[in-house]
Amino acid sequence: RARNIVVVTGAGISVSCGIPDFRGANGIYDMIEKWDLELPSPEALFDIEYFDDDPQPFYRFARTLFPGSIRPSKMHRFLAALERQGKLLRNYTQNIDGLERVAGLTKYVACHGSLDTATCRAKRCRYSCPASEIYADVMRGRVPQCRRRECGGVLKPDVVFFGEALPKAMSKALNGDRKKADCILIIGTSLAVAPISTVLGFFPETVPQIAINKVPIKPPKRVSEGFDAQLLGEADEVAEFLAEQLGLGLPEDAKPEPVHVSDADAEQGKGAGPDPNPGPNPGANPGPGSDPLSAVELGAKEAAIPTRTKAKAWAAEPRQITAGVFAFSTAGLEVGAALGRPRDALPKPAAACEPMDIIFCDGCDRRLQPSQKFFSCKECFGFDLCERCFRGKHGHAAHGFTAQVVGR
Repeated sequence: RARNIVVVTGAGISVSCGIPDFRGANGIYDMIEKWDLELPSPEALFDIEYFDDDPQPFYRFARTLFPGSIRPSKMHRFLAALERQGKLLRNYTQNIDGLERVAGLTKYVACHGSLDTATCRAKRCRYSCPASEIYADVMRGRVPQCRRRECGGVLKPDVVFFGEALPKAMSKALNGDRKKADCILIIGTSLAVAPISTVLGFFPETVPQIAINKVPIKPPKRVSEGFDAQLLGEADEVAEFLAEQLGLGLPEDAKPEPVHVSDADAEQGKGAGPDPNPGPNPGANPGPGSDPLSAVELGAKEAAIPTRTKAKAWAAEPRQITAGVFAFSTAGLEVGAALGRPRDALPKPAAACEPMDIIFCDGCDRRLQPSQKFFSCKECFGFDLCERCFRGKHGHAAHGFTAQVVGR
């Protein structure tokens, strides 16, 4: 019956396309650790301060990130079908691969930017260009330079790095969708990164919340009291099941979109280069950083469940393992024999990490420092003011602010 569905998607919907996720086994962070990039941590490769200091490590690795010619997954196509049926209010995607556009979606926000364009980092320049202008450099591990004469700045893909503010289009869209949404789907993400991890808490508690993920996830109580239902399995399997149940035909597989290079590059033989997607096997088990929860931790109360390290290959119909939790054949579910642990005793999934508090003042655009006091609006998503702007010219008559401290 839902007519205004808000969908939050993560890397789990693109893994079947051959695009590695970030935190899983053989994912981006695992791959970074195997390269000799001389970084303090894999995350530093996507830190804006490290990039501005030395962009070479990022561009040595960057060709792994560019998708090349790929097809959208069945879940991408399912979301496109929801939009065609007038049921999709908006898709908030954390992915940077641009497959939403390829699948035909128009009602989506790229919360972490995308690889479709690049911008010069020189403050007085800000030259912007399509990704095709830097593609040849990226494939050869070179740092692309600004095309404007006498600039010499470094071009950076328009992906949100740690230390950068999220697109204002995201908070604007969320503020408009808050009172319209009648269902929320969380698909292929562990909600481990702020501020996207707080989206659930922004919508009214009366709006049903459904998670679709290979392993169980549980948001912090300060964000949500828990999902009304969890569908455990690979995104594509769940997409096929839901499409059949809802009578939605999935559109034909979209043709892959090649990344175009300029005529000059083509004349020099600079094509798409080698496959930039040495990604993991989509069917691989979750690694040490993403150990699934057991049935005990799901709060199962009845019916003995056989002990297995993987859910057995059940029929196409999902199997209910406890109230509101259904497992498909591809679920990465660790099943235990002991039952009865209360739902509120659920620990955080092993894959989760502490969200980074990266907050910018919407009055002066300055990044707030750890332990700094600021004021956050209760009615608007991501609208924060430093103490100076809160008490100054920006005013707050139309907002309901609460005082907070960065990192607490």
